[in-house]
Amino acid sequence: MLGISGIGAWKKMNDMSVSANKDSVSLKTCRYDSGYQNVLSDMTYQYRNYKASGDMVQELYGDNPVLKYLGMGVYGPVSQDKLSGVVASFEKVNDEVPFTDTMKTIDSISWNPSITVKESVGDSDMTRDLFSFGIKLSMSRCGETEVGNGYSVLGDSKTASDSSSVISTIVQQGKQTECNDIFNYALLGIGECIADNFVSIVGTVKDTIKNKAASIAGSISSAFDWNVIISGKKSAISKNSEIQSISVLTALASEAENVTEYVAANTVGEAYLVYVEDADGREIQDLSDNPLTLSLEYTDEELKAANMSPDNVGNLAIYRYDEEHDVLCYTGGEVDTENKKVTAVINQSGEYVLVFDGAAPEVTEFAVSDSSSTPVITAMIKDISDIRNINVVVDGKVVVNESDFIDYYNKHTGQFIYRVTDELEAGVHTVSFRVTDSSGNTNTDAKFSFIVTNAPEISDIVIPDSIDLVNDKAVSISVSAKTLTDVDADNEIESVTAKVTATEKNGHSYQLEKALALNDGVWSGSIEAEIDVSQYDIQILAVDVQGGSVYSEMRTCTVNCSHKEIIEKAIKATCTSDGITEGRYCSVCGEVFAKQKRIPALSHGWDSVYTVDRKADFDESGLKSIHCKRCDASKNHIVIPRLAALELSRTSYTYDGTEKKPEVKIQDENGDVVDSSGYSVTYVDNINAGTATVIIKGIGDYTGTVKKTFTISKASNSITASGFTKNASTKSRTFSIGAKAKSKIVSYKSDNKNITVNSVGKVTIAANYYGKAAIVIKAGSSNYKTATKTIIVTVNRVDNTITASNVTKTFSDKAQSFNIGAARKGSGKITYSSNNSKVTVSSTGKVTIKRKFIGKASITIKVAAAGIYKAAARTITVTVNPTKTSITSVSSVTGLKMMVKWKKNTVGTGFEIQYSTSRNFDKGNKTVKVTSNSATSKTITGLTKRKTYYVRIRTYKTVSGKKYYSGWSSAKSVTIK
Repeated sequence: MLGISGIGAWKKMNDMSVSANKDSVSLKTCRYDSGYQNVLSDMTYQYRNYKASGDMVQELYGDNPVLKYLGMGVYGPVSQDKLSGVVASFEKVNDEVPFTDTMKTIDSISWNPSITVKESVGDSDMTRDLFSFGIKLSMSRCGETEVGNGYSVLGDSKTASDSSSVISTIVQQGKQTECNDIFNYALLGIGECIADNFVSIVGTVKDTIKNKAASIAGSISSAFDWNVIISGKKSAISKNSEIQSISVLTALASEAENVTEYVAANTVGEAYLVYVEDADGREIQDLSDNPLTLSLEYTDEELKAANMSPDNVGNLAIYRYDEEHDVLCYTGGEVDTENKKVTAVINQSGEYVLVFDGAAPEVTEFAVSDSSSTPVITAMIKDISDIRNINVVVDGKVVVNESDFIDYYNKHTGQFIYRVTDELEAGVHTVSFRVTDSSGNTNTDAKFSFIVTNAPEISDIVIPDSIDLVNDKAVSISVSAKTLTDVDADNEIESVTAKVTATEKNGHSYQLEKALALNDGVWSGSIEAEIDVSQYDIQILAVDVQGGSVYSEMRTCTVNCSHKEIIEKAIKATCTSDGITEGRYCSVCGEVFAKQKRIPALSHGWDSVYTVDRKADFDESGLKSIHCKRCDASKNHIVIPRLAALELSRTSYTYDGTEKKPEVKIQDENGDVVDSSGYSVTYVDNINAGTATVIIKGIGDYTGTVKKTFTISKASNSITASGFTKNASTKSRTFSIGAKAKSKIVSYKSDNKNITVNSVGKVTIAANYYGKAAIVIKAGSSNYKTATKTIIVTVNRVDNTITASNVTKTFSDKAQSFNIGAARKGSGKITYSSNNSKVTVSSTGKVTIKRKFIGKASITIKVAAAGIYKAAARTITVTVNPTKTSITSVSSVTGLKMMVKWKKNTVGTGFEIQYSTSRNFDKGNKTVKVTSNSATSKTITGLTKRKTYYVRIRTYKTVSGKKYYSGWSSAKSVTIK
């Protein structure tokens, strides 16, 4: 049986089971024959049992995967849709699959919601199932009969009888039962509803989690298909594996809106997460309509860890974790010392834990509302348990005690409010609080003093008695106030505040405050009106600069209804039935603005034109008649001739990219041409080559659809593309051919593996290749014929480059040698030659300069063609210059002259002496030539007195009419005297 999985199945389907193996498939279904929410004793059911075998098994397996997997031994969750599919598969073949029917009159029906206990696995988010418990709700069966076999079951007796009479007997027996007293209404179709007055205890889950447990119980009414999960949440564990209590912060109560102060307490045992989900797996947070009873167990070891003993377990209570404020909130609970557990009613999902309350209540935030003779005394009373008694004493007189403290204390917020009834004299007064909680803890007496003085005076209060939300958006307030104390008149009243209680239409109320502003001696302000509020109770508080304060009497402002008009649609009268006029009423107060009235039925109003009742087509004639304008009545029927022939004006075309639309001609059975207004023409696939379709659809007097076809042939094709030439490269290269055709290009093919082409015309030339390739291009499509074209791709060798540099050397008494170090691209052979016999070069590029040579030689370098590179040549120059000499001295000589002396150097032909007033020789330079290579001095004239000159010298040699110079010597300076 599918049990709980059956809940939520289709309407009027109660129960179902299915089984399968490789040889047979069985299905059992049950349907209700009674209507919705019949009394149980009136309810009859029909069971049908199918059993398929042989070839039918394979047909069912092919039709439904659920059956196939069952036959293979694969089991898993079965959804409502899949169950519906199984039944549908059997119903397709129910004429071929044997089945028997069983009729029952039953007041027995089961519902099996489940409760699962889970435990967290380590510190991870994973959980494991420890226990699942199903609760069965049922009623007694009245009787049944199996129609297929012809016998009935009545109690323990079985008698053969006619099926109909047996059913009648069982129904009569069922009516005599007292089932109505047990359950008023049946569960009519699982997934439909559970009647609101059907209330049953779901049951209690009892299982242990590491020898201690959390259990859940509750009552279910209109809610069903709940899955309640309790997960154990590990607390801190000490090194010796003993349970360690956690110090926590707890709030006063779960309803506290502003949690600002907390009380320290100790947890007992583990926390438990109570999670409730509905049939769709959605979490249910609010359990107020169906509260659950939670029981948390404890052990002596856990009590010890929380500094408790079994003697004071009365201080234990259940608390809920408030995630928003990060505190634990008091829930309550009854302690069962015999079974070592605490039980409390919970009305929301969440995390729950036992807490030991050993702390006394705290009384803080003492205050008096004003300084009048009858002030309001307020305080905050904080305790993590319920309060048992509050004793308040004013000037030694008990004013609040155990009998009436609940009238002044809000256990949800912890606020205590009491107005003094007997007037107090001016002066200092004392009030004290003594509070006892449900655990017996009592606070140390909390006392505070206050002063009664001359309170301010409030007058001229203007607050409207009522407002109309249609016109008024706010309640306006104006007040006059003055102090009775002798103070500066400009600063006598410090503040005026409106204390407001807003009462909603549903009876709920809430508090708010509005600070009034002083303007021209009047304190004024406004409270924005809310649509859901029925009245505002307003009290004015005035405070002067001396601290004196006073409350006014309470004023009430009622809020009138702001009408929201709802329109009830009118129902038109027909020719044979009455109608009703439009109605209007207020959805807020129910006031009726326009009452609906009956409209008498109308008589037929015949139209002047014909209406087509049945359209003609190629198989059958049609009919048209005169109709009533207001209803479906008709008269004067006329036959529309059936369609008989259809032809196209043309049946073949050649593709050109435009639509082809042959004309259509239709004749009726009388041989008359049907006007084009009697049909519409649609062309399909009438652009591209192939078979096109004309769809003719009847309109107006005609109906039906007829199709005709015609052909569109392919168009001629051509390709545009050119061959090209490229240079070879050491790297592979790609480029596009750029071919174009009337249709898309189908393919490219090359006859050379070193020059390839892909499907989109992208050509790739292999690295280090030169040569030619023929590429064949083919184009064609569904609309164009096939065309081909061949192009030639040529790859030529590239120019080579020789890398070598000119060389400059200096005169030497010995032969000199060096290597040119020429480089080229590729692997072509390099050769060398010189035009000077005194400067020779070897086959490897080694240059030899003969001793004492000065002059120039040209060396030619050649590279032979190889690979992708052509042959190449290059000439470099080798120059040998004379050696330098150096200046030994420069001196000033009488007559504005200077004497320059240098070292002897006979290598060259002569010398050049350069002098300048610039240290860097960048301006005003002058040169003196000495033509004798044996000279070692020179006098230079025409100089300027007291100027400093810089002098340098170099050697030169003339060879074949060309001079070769050494480098300049270092400069020396002299100042002319």
